[in-house]
Amino acid sequence: MRLRFLAFCSGLAVVAFFTLTASAQSHTAVHSAPAMTPDALFKKVSKSVYIIEAVDTHGEVLFQQSGVAISPHVIASTKAMLGTFANLSTNNHKTVARYRLRQSYRTWNVDHVFIDPQRDIGTFESSALDAQSPQAVKSVPISKGERIYAVSFPKGQDETLTEGTVAGLESTDDATPIRTTISLSAESAGGGLFNANGKLLGLVAFTPQASLNSGIPAGWLQRHRILYSGVQSQDKHSDATEGVMTRASTVSSNIVTFAEAAMMHRDKYYTDSAKHQAVVSAIVGTMLLDKDAPENSHNWPVWRHAIAGMDELRTEIDSVSESGAMEYSESGIQEISSRNLMNFVDAGKKAWSEVLDLYCKEVPSGAYTDLDGKERACSAAH
Repeated sequence: MRLRFLAFCSGLAVVAFFTLTASAQSHTAVHSAPAMTPDALFKKVSKSVYIIEAVDTHGEVLFQQSGVAISPHVIASTKAMLGTFANLSTNNHKTVARYRLRQSYRTWNVDHVFIDPQRDIGTFESSALDAQSPQAVKSVPISKGERIYAVSFPKGQDETLTEGTVAGLESTDDATPIRTTISLSAESAGGGLFNANGKLLGLVAFTPQASLNSGIPAGWLQRHRILYSGVQSQDKHSDATEGVMTRASTVSSNIVTFAEAAMMHRDKYYTDSAKHQAVVSAIVGTMLLDKDAPENSHNWPVWRHAIAGMDELRTEIDSVSESGAMEYSESGIQEISSRNLMNFVDAGKKAWSEVLDLYCKEVPSGAYTDLDGKERACSAAH
């Protein structure tokens, strides 16, 4: 009887051993799936990649780039296509009425755009979208020489897959961009970088000066973002904020008025600098849009209003200085005009500092240009 019991227990131990072994092998197989063929990988991830378009009031596409779904309603991309007063692009002054997402013949309007102020990341949200996200939208181990694939929409082409390798990786903690051997056009920026198993490693980045594309690590997509554009009801300004911006706008108008008066007494015309004219044109251009459009200036978040106000005040003060409108002369009337103008310029500098405080409160560590034209950064949040 005892022998039978021991034999029974031995049999259970053998069965348990093989069961655990099989389970472990099955578990290992799940996490070490074999690499997919390029065709199979493209078929798997292509539904997660979209075109993002910036369109004007007539529906004409002004800019476009690629993006990847990171949730059913959110497409992640770079913020290169975002323009005026974002402190992100210096040469984009075209008037954008709205953003939309495209995949084949289907389109979805974007409700809100968010950005990471320190990284080249923008997210485009659409409540109507029901996207399929790729696997592992977070940190995935990467090694130098690893085979990678970019899926994007190059200019004038259908969705394409481009093969390459990881050329360099200085760290594996998402602290540095991914260097690749892939070369793509600006419209491919924001496309997906995938490993051989179809997991998202990051986004395609684009630098005009570089012949090869780098990658934005997927781990960066989890960072905090701030509103870039939306609708006014979602971003109400406080009375204090409105007061600061109103004072800045008033003193800005007075600087121009008194500069014109000072020059008139010298039988000269006051002319704004070309840079100032470009800034004002960009502001005026946004005010002509449909007030329900996310890119209407009324629907900008506080920090974008602040950047616009700072840019306008700075360029106006520069224009006054270059014109010589504050120079005194023997004419008593002109001296009074010049002195009044100088007082308004001093008021403009004070208003500029108040607007800067608004900006830095919204964007800790955010970049800006000071009154001397030098690049600065706000203090980090405590």
